[in-house]
Amino acid sequence: MDVQTSGMFGKKLSAVSEIDLWIDKAEILLELGFYQPVRLLLAEAHKAAKELGNKEAEGRSLYLLAALANRELNFGQAQHLLEEAYKIGGNEYYWYNMIACMIEATVGKKPQDYHELASNFLKQGIAMYQDVLVEKPNRIPVLKFMIASLEARLTIIEVEAINSSSGFNLNKDQNMESLISACDQLHQSSQTLIQFGYKQEAVGFMVEHVKIRRTLAKYSEDEEPKHSHLLAAYELMEKAIIIEEDIFRDVMSLLPLTEVATLSMPVMEKLANLKITFAELVLDMLQLVTIQEKKEAEAERKKKLMQTTIEEFIRSTPDYTPIEEEWVTISKVLGQNALLQLLSSSLLKSGSSEIKTKSFFLTGKCLRWLAVRLDPIHFGNIWVQHMKVDVKDNRGHLSHHIDEENEEAEEKYDDLPVSTQQLAKCVAKAKQLKYERSLSQMYLAQASEVLIQSINWAQLHKYTEQIAAASLEMVECFGQFDPVSAGHYLALHQSCRASVMLKNVLMKVGCNTSSSQLAALTNLQQQLSERGKNNILLKTVNERLETCFQAWQNIAIHPQHLSLFNEFPSNFNIIILQHSEDRTLLYGALLEKPKSAGQKVRSSQGNQSQTQAKIVRASVDPTLFSHLVKRFHKHKQNLAHYFVKCNATKASETIEANKSRLLANFSNISESLEEYLKPVLSQFDFSIFGQPIYKTDKTKRSKNKNPEMKSASEKSLQDNPASGGEYIILLPDNLLLELPLETLRFLQKHEITSVSRDFSLQFLYNRFHRGVPEELEGKKSPKAKEKQKKKRNW
Repeated sequence: MDVQTSGMFGKKLSAVSEIDLWIDKAEILLELGFYQPVRLLLAEAHKAAKELGNKEAEGRSLYLLAALANRELNFGQAQHLLEEAYKIGGNEYYWYNMIACMIEATVGKKPQDYHELASNFLKQGIAMYQDVLVEKPNRIPVLKFMIASLEARLTIIEVEAINSSSGFNLNKDQNMESLISACDQLHQSSQTLIQFGYKQEAVGFMVEHVKIRRTLAKYSEDEEPKHSHLLAAYELMEKAIIIEEDIFRDVMSLLPLTEVATLSMPVMEKLANLKITFAELVLDMLQLVTIQEKKEAEAERKKKLMQTTIEEFIRSTPDYTPIEEEWVTISKVLGQNALLQLLSSSLLKSGSSEIKTKSFFLTGKCLRWLAVRLDPIHFGNIWVQHMKVDVKDNRGHLSHHIDEENEEAEEKYDDLPVSTQQLAKCVAKAKQLKYERSLSQMYLAQASEVLIQSINWAQLHKYTEQIAAASLEMVECFGQFDPVSAGHYLALHQSCRASVMLKNVLMKVGCNTSSSQLAALTNLQQQLSERGKNNILLKTVNERLETCFQAWQNIAIHPQHLSLFNEFPSNFNIIILQHSEDRTLLYGALLEKPKSAGQKVRSSQGNQSQTQAKIVRASVDPTLFSHLVKRFHKHKQNLAHYFVKCNATKASETIEANKSRLLANFSNISESLEEYLKPVLSQFDFSIFGQPIYKTDKTKRSKNKNPEMKSASEKSLQDNPASGGEYIILLPDNLLLELPLETLRFLQKHEITSVSRDFSLQFLYNRFHRGVPEELEGKKSPKAKEKQKKKRNW
């Protein structure tokens, strides 16, 4: 790669041709997401530049065509275009853009050794610029910027290679040292960029540095290293926000005051995103502090009075290390800092609906954790439902023991005098606890309100991931105080997670954007959502996908998702099993409808019976679950080998021995699965599945004025003689879907007519309500047909 000494591809002061205008316009449209006009402009500009011998314009057009190919996921075409542009050559800016584009194409194509290939490209580029730096000492600021940027990109790719390696384990000292070394390199690169005036680029690498620090903190077992990494990330984010605010003020100082109030600029969006990232970090710290404080308070509560008195008497002033002292100081204002950053981000008129949605969600999450921190009652108590059952069953036994203990306490402490000071202290403590409890409840109510606004705003703009996160926070807000609402929000969370997963599958299957309109629109929608730009175009793309493609309609979240369960018959019992994102918690919910002796089985469209629900949460071991999944995968491989051997050999003794071994192995896996799910399933009452439900009298059904208008689901239930039994639908997450859940003991009852599974309540609803039979379609009135057509399109 030869770097030319001319000012090729620099800005011209005069003699700007039409080709340059076409290319500049195409570059702007590429950022906005208008790919079709970009292709037309660049094709015309490349053709004209080639005919006129304008190497500068030809090189720029080839580079932008390669960038367009990367956006459209045509990475092979991008590499071919870059090879043609390589032959033209240019100055240091030209080669810098070429290297960045080639790295994007290489990483996007994902060959077997793409991390190594990308690293080699970057190392060659760094070596080239270091040689040029010796030849051009007057270009030190520009060349230092390019070297520092490429070194930072190289570090990020090396970190990605570590994370994606098959033997990745952050508990290993080698991986921890590699990530710490990467932090040092990113810090050095960002400092170099700030030194030479490239602050905007430095802020981007500082954010990457913060991500690595948060990863290190997440996997650090000791408290001091964990706190050290989080404090380093906290300090970095503060510096990044200060730098970005300086840039923001410089830009705003150039504008008249009349335009500032209504203007929306990219610098506002960048600053708002930084504040959102900082708020996420602060909330992680707040969560960690709150859990630690609650553990300490629970340990203190379990101590006896004499032990507490002695410890308070001999306790000395804590001698903190500098890190712990800083941690204690910052932990006192974490909630206020998070709310302050979120408020300032919402006041910036960035024009991004995603930033507004994130701001709502993080505000609700912050208020919930503040409520947990203030609440004198341990936050885990809202999930301890089995304790409530035990208390209810043993109420008489417990009341007898309580009376005895009260009598003993009265006899024991009757002679002990209670001073006025002690009594006043107890009264003050009771008032304080009551005040903290009421303040906590107020925070929790405000958190629920803000989270609902976040969900509504996210549904309006089709931000499925934000709906998933906010709905899980709503589950935590309700807990078991409102199991019906919590169960519906857990179903919404699971539907969003399943939709995101299947959207990724859809994008991987339809990766050829040149031959598939669905793939092209899906890719464009994904990029516009990630970049947060051109909301008008994004809305148009979403409408096009929803009206023209059935696959997209299936993964779109229903606007009335919280009431979808009312559309199912009363003998449908839905069991939801969903892991948290880090797989340390397992949520379970049982949704059913009352089954009284006089209850009628209503149609799916007119079913408004009250929903009954029970929701539980339990801590689980992610390592144990991973081992269980690996065991089942190994069993399936052995089963496949067994069938191959059955076809290849006729030795019956060998086949029977292998069969017995496989059956024993499968039985062990089923028992391990039962044991893993026991903390959740043991809290459900499955005896309800043995109760018969009322079958509707045919004579009463004949009184319906419009029997033709009955739903297809009701007709199928009436025609099926087994429809009076219980239908169990399992809705596990994508991790549990890989395991044989149908072997669970509670599903082996004779009263259960059917056991099935699905991805989520959303997909079950779409599968169950595909439309009425064709013979009934012709009997509908034109008005009903039009209404049904609109419903299907939606």
